[in-house]
Order: sequence, then structure tokens, then C-alpha cells
Amino acid sequence: MTGDETKEEESEAKLSKEAIKDLAEMFGHLLGAYASFAITLGKTQKNYEEAYKTMFSLELAEKLPEMLSQLSEAGPPELSKLLTRLFVKMATILPRIGKLMDLSAGDKIKLGKNLKSLAEDFNELLVWFEKVKEE
Repeated sequence: MTGDETKEEESEAKLSKEAIKDLAEMFGHLLGAYASFAITLGKTQKNYEEAYKTMFSLELAEKLPEMLSQLSEAGPPELSKLLTRLFVKMATILPRIGKLMDLSAGDKIKLGKNLKSLAEDFNELLVWFEKVKEE
């Protein structure tokens, strides 16, 4: 191995300042999101123990499409439309989450954008419930 090849390998092994910044940003977002999730999960478990147990059961996962369908049929059209949108997105997006690390970079980005869209739909559902509660 020549001296030029060694220098080239060393420079490839070093991360640029931009790469380090991007990695730090990624880990910061990841840890912040995971922390928020853990806190919310803990509060839900503490305040709604029975619902928490049910929420992560296989039985609920099997019943979710039926529950959303019933809510969609029984509710007003605006709720029905929102629940249908949530169900369709969940059915297409959630199976891919478990395979996140196996996805290509482009597919990870696409999944992330789809998850953000799903999160916005859940926020819209929360707004709807708050509006109905006030009426």
C-alpha cells in the first residue's frame, strides 16, 4: 500500500463537518421524538391502565379496522372522511415501519413524509374531538 492510498483511506474515514452536523441533528430529533413518546406512553399507562393494556394487544390490532369502520359509519360526514383517511394511511404505512432499516434511503424519506402526514391527520382528529367537546 502506498502513502497516497493510506491518505485517501484516512480522508474517507473522516466525517465532514456537514456530515457530523447532519448526524447530530438526526440523533437529536430521534431522541427528542422518542422521549416525547416515552413520556406520553408512561402517562397513558399511569392514567388509563386498562386502556393501555388493551391498546397494545393483538386483539385491538385485529379489531381496529372494524372499530374505525363503525365510527366512520356512525359519525358525521367530516369525521367519517377523516377516519377513512386515517385507516387507509395506517393500513399502507404501518407495515413498513417494522422494516425501516431495510428500506432504501429514498423509501425511508417517503415513509417519513407519510408518517408526518398521518401524524397531522391524528392532530386533526384531536382538534375535531376538542371542537365537539366544546359544543
